[in-house]
Amino acid sequence: MSYPVIERPIETMLPFPGTLAGALGANPPGSGGARPTDTISRLANPGSVNAAGLSVNPLSLMFPGLSLFGGGGGFGNLAQTLMQLLQSLFSTGGQNGAGGFPYGDNEQYFNNANGASVGDPHLSFNGAHWDNMGSQPDLLHSDSFQGGYQVSTQATPPSPNGVTYNQSATVTTNYGGTNVSLDNAGNATIAENGNQYTIQPGQTIDLGNGEIVQRNGDGSLQVTCDNGNGGEISTTMRDNGQGVDVSATAYNVDLGGALVSGAAQNGGGTLIPLARPHRAQPQRIPEVNL
Repeated sequence: MSYPVIERPIETMLPFPGTLAGALGANPPGSGGARPTDTISRLANPGSVNAAGLSVNPLSLMFPGLSLFGGGGGFGNLAQTLMQLLQSLFSTGGQNGAGGFPYGDNEQYFNNANGASVGDPHLSFNGAHWDNMGSQPDLLHSDSFQGGYQVSTQATPPSPNGVTYNQSATVTTNYGGTNVSLDNAGNATIAENGNQYTIQPGQTIDLGNGEIVQRNGDGSLQVTCDNGNGGEISTTMRDNGQGVDVSATAYNVDLGGALVSGAAQNGGGTLIPLARPHRAQPQRIPEVNL
């Protein structure tokens, strides 16, 4: 017995018939539009660069068939979405399973931690204090958040007596795609996927994935991330008239960077990694035969 073959356009087989763009949302990944409200677009790791200087996605080497759908159009967007999902499975995450950006060092887990870079600049972390007048491209970081969380500072040129200040401070998330900055002139900006915005005092912006940016009435800028697993980190940047003071507090996260390593070298007495809290597994209710 033979069966009739019914040919249907692939678009009609998707959850939202009509167009591939409809199935992927109003602004599918790679469309160049505003960031979609889902979390898929925030899972893409930076690719590598080949000898010709072209960006290469490592997963395209593992799954060469996906490259057939490269380029523009609906199939290219669909392939990119699939590859982003695969990247989320292969990403290297923190101990709390958040799947954050791998920073290449041995982070330590802290139930709570406090760090700062203030004045000209004086650094501190969990009771240890020292001075460092240079820029800090990796002041503090954590892979306990999807896409990572990193704080950096850029120092001013030294004065005649050698004193510097933090000319600006930046919190970077979303695999480097989102940067929230404050400079020593009081300018606060958010740069996300090539677009830049200003944020005014009293304004609060939800960037998604647990990241909130708040401009306080005194002009300070606060960036808070919650990973949904009990981990949180909050960084406050404040213009002190000459430079930008930076302070950070963190709870139940892995931490690394200049503050953590510097504290270990400058008499920090509370840097022994704390045991992670034990999470009880849900109990199975025994079956009762009546």
